[in-house]
Amino acid sequence: MKKQLIIILSSIVVSACGSGGGGSPNSSIPVAINTTPDIPTQSVDKIKLNQVGFLPDDAKVAIVPSSEATTFLLVNVNDGSQVFSGQLSAPQTWQPSEEIVSVADFSSVTTSGEYRLKVEGFEDSNIVTINNDAFLAAHDAALKAYYFNRSSSTRWGLDKGIRSC
Repeated sequence: MKKQLIIILSSIVVSACGSGGGGSPNSSIPVAINTTPDIPTQSVDKIKLNQVGFLPDDAKVAIVPSSEATTFLLVNVNDGSQVFSGQLSAPQTWQPSEEIVSVADFSSVTTSGEYRLKVEGFEDSNIVTINNDAFLAAHDAALKAYYFNRSSSTRWGLDKGIRSC
Protein backbone atom coordinates (compact mmCIF):
# COMPACT_ATOMS: atom_id res chain seq x y z
CA MET A 1 0.00 0.00 0.00
CA LYS A 2 2.86 2.41 0.84
CA LYS A 3 4.56 1.58 -2.45
CA GLN A 4 1.36 2.34 -4.38
CA LEU A 5 0.97 5.67 -2.57
CA ILE A 6 4.57 6.65 -3.36
CA ILE A 7 4.07 5.75 -7.03
CA ILE A 8 0.88 7.82 -7.20
CA LEU A 9 2.48 10.82 -5.47
CA SER A 10 5.55 10.56 -7.71
CA SER A 11 3.39 10.58 -10.82
CA ILE A 12 1.55 13.68 -9.57
CA VAL A 13 4.84 15.52 -8.97
CA VAL A 14 6.21 14.51 -12.37
CA SER A 15 2.99 15.59 -14.09
CA ALA A 16 2.88 18.90 -12.25
CA CYS A 17 6.55 19.73 -12.80
CA GLY A 18 6.93 18.46 -16.36
CA SER A 19 9.95 16.39 -17.31
CA GLY A 20 12.34 18.77 -15.56
CA GLY A 21 15.07 18.30 -18.16
CA GLY A 22 13.99 20.69 -20.90
CA GLY A 23 11.95 18.00 -22.61
CA SER A 24 8.33 18.24 -23.59
CA PRO A 25 6.13 19.32 -20.66
CA ASN A 26 3.62 16.63 -21.65
CA SER A 27 6.10 13.76 -21.32
CA SER A 28 5.76 11.72 -18.19
CA ILE A 29 7.06 8.53 -16.71
CA PRO A 30 4.66 5.65 -17.26
CA VAL A 31 3.36 4.46 -13.91
CA ALA A 32 1.63 1.16 -13.25
CA ILE A 33 -1.12 1.59 -10.68
CA ASN A 34 -2.91 -1.35 -9.12
CA THR A 35 -6.61 -0.46 -9.19
CA THR A 36 -7.56 -3.42 -7.03
CA PRO A 37 -7.41 -2.31 -3.39
CA ASP A 38 -5.51 -4.48 -0.95
CA ILE A 39 -8.39 -5.56 1.27
CA PRO A 40 -7.42 -8.11 3.87
CA THR A 41 -9.79 -11.01 3.44
CA GLN A 42 -8.85 -12.43 6.84
CA SER A 43 -10.54 -9.61 8.80
CA VAL A 44 -14.00 -10.77 7.72
CA ASP A 45 -13.49 -14.08 9.49
CA LYS A 46 -12.37 -12.62 12.82
CA ILE A 47 -14.27 -11.98 16.01
CA LYS A 48 -14.93 -8.26 16.27
CA LEU A 49 -15.04 -6.47 19.62
CA ASN A 50 -14.12 -3.28 21.42
CA GLN A 51 -10.34 -3.54 21.73
CA VAL A 52 -10.05 -0.55 24.08
CA GLY A 53 -11.93 -2.34 26.83
CA PHE A 54 -15.17 -2.57 28.75
CA LEU A 55 -16.34 -1.12 32.05
CA PRO A 56 -17.44 -3.85 34.50
CA ASP A 57 -21.11 -2.83 34.70
CA ASP A 58 -21.61 -1.91 31.03
CA ALA A 59 -22.85 -4.05 28.14
CA LYS A 60 -20.17 -6.30 26.65
CA VAL A 61 -20.73 -7.90 23.24
CA ALA A 62 -18.65 -9.30 20.41
CA ILE A 63 -19.67 -9.80 16.78
CA VAL A 64 -18.99 -13.26 15.35
CA PRO A 65 -19.22 -13.91 11.59
CA SER A 66 -21.85 -16.44 10.58
CA SER A 67 -20.77 -20.03 11.18
CA GLU A 68 -21.95 -23.38 12.47
CA ALA A 69 -20.85 -22.42 16.02
CA THR A 70 -23.60 -21.87 18.59
CA THR A 71 -21.58 -21.25 21.77
CA PHE A 72 -18.65 -19.17 22.93
CA LEU A 73 -16.24 -19.16 25.88
CA LEU A 74 -14.55 -16.32 27.75
CA VAL A 75 -11.14 -17.44 29.04
CA ASN A 76 -8.79 -15.70 31.48
CA VAL A 77 -5.56 -14.75 29.66
CA ASN A 78 -3.34 -15.23 32.72
CA ASP A 79 -4.29 -18.75 33.78
CA GLY A 80 -6.41 -20.10 30.90
CA SER A 81 -9.40 -20.73 33.15
CA GLN A 82 -12.90 -20.59 31.67
CA VAL A 83 -14.72 -17.58 33.14
CA PHE A 84 -17.97 -17.65 31.17
CA SER A 85 -19.74 -19.65 28.50
CA GLY A 86 -22.75 -18.52 26.52
CA GLN A 87 -24.96 -19.06 23.51
CA LEU A 88 -24.41 -17.05 20.33
CA SER A 89 -27.50 -15.23 19.09
CA ALA A 90 -29.34 -16.44 16.02
CA PRO A 91 -27.64 -15.25 12.81
CA GLN A 92 -28.76 -11.78 11.75
CA THR A 93 -27.70 -9.01 9.38
CA TRP A 94 -25.34 -6.51 10.99
CA GLN A 95 -26.29 -3.17 9.42
CA PRO A 96 -22.84 -1.45 9.49
CA SER A 97 -21.33 -4.11 7.21
CA GLU A 98 -24.33 -6.02 5.81
CA GLU A 99 -22.66 -9.23 7.10
CA ILE A 100 -24.58 -12.14 8.54
CA VAL A 101 -23.34 -12.42 12.13
CA SER A 102 -24.15 -13.71 15.58
CA VAL A 103 -23.73 -11.74 18.81
CA ALA A 104 -21.81 -13.04 21.81
CA ASP A 105 -23.15 -11.24 24.89
CA PHE A 106 -20.97 -11.53 27.99
CA SER A 107 -22.38 -8.50 29.86
CA SER A 108 -22.85 -10.52 33.04
CA VAL A 109 -19.05 -10.77 33.50
CA THR A 110 -18.12 -7.95 35.88
CA THR A 111 -14.83 -9.23 37.29
CA SER A 112 -11.87 -7.08 36.25
CA GLY A 113 -9.23 -8.84 34.18
CA GLU A 114 -7.95 -9.68 30.71
CA TYR A 115 -9.76 -12.32 28.69
CA ARG A 116 -10.02 -13.87 25.24
CA LEU A 117 -13.20 -14.92 23.49
CA LYS A 118 -13.13 -18.40 21.96
CA VAL A 119 -15.55 -19.56 19.26
CA GLU A 120 -15.15 -22.88 17.47
CA GLY A 121 -13.84 -22.36 13.93
CA PHE A 122 -12.25 -18.95 14.63
CA GLU A 123 -8.96 -17.62 15.96
CA ASP A 124 -9.20 -16.51 19.58
CA SER A 125 -10.18 -12.86 19.88
CA ASN A 126 -7.81 -10.05 20.77
CA ILE A 127 -7.46 -9.44 24.49
CA VAL A 128 -10.66 -8.22 26.12
CA THR A 129 -9.97 -5.90 29.05
CA ILE A 130 -12.63 -5.42 31.70
CA ASN A 131 -11.91 -2.88 34.45
CA ASN A 132 -12.86 0.56 35.76
CA ASP A 133 -9.83 2.14 34.03
CA ALA A 134 -10.49 0.52 30.63
CA PHE A 135 -10.68 3.88 28.83
CA LEU A 136 -7.92 5.67 30.76
CA ALA A 137 -5.11 4.91 28.27
CA ALA A 138 -7.22 6.13 25.30
CA HIS A 139 -8.17 9.26 27.27
CA ASP A 140 -4.54 10.04 28.13
CA ALA A 141 -3.36 9.43 24.55
CA ALA A 142 -6.04 11.77 23.17
CA LEU A 143 -5.13 14.57 25.59
CA LYS A 144 -1.44 14.14 24.81
CA ALA A 145 -2.16 14.34 21.06
CA TYR A 146 -4.22 17.52 21.53
CA TYR A 147 -1.47 19.06 23.66
CA PHE A 148 1.38 18.29 21.27
CA ASN A 149 -0.58 19.39 18.18
CA ARG A 150 -1.51 22.70 19.80
CA SER A 151 1.90 23.16 21.41
CA SER A 152 3.72 22.59 18.13
CA SER A 153 1.49 24.90 16.11
CA THR A 154 1.79 27.72 18.67
CA ARG A 155 5.55 27.36 18.91
CA TRP A 156 5.89 27.40 15.11
CA GLY A 157 3.76 30.53 14.88
CA LEU A 158 5.77 32.37 17.56
CA ASP A 159 9.10 31.36 15.99
CA LYS A 160 7.95 32.81 12.67
CA GLY A 161 6.70 36.03 14.24
CA ILE A 162 3.04 35.10 13.71
CA ARG A 163 0.66 35.78 16.56
CA SER A 164 -1.40 32.87 17.81
CA CYS A 165 -5.10 33.27 18.62
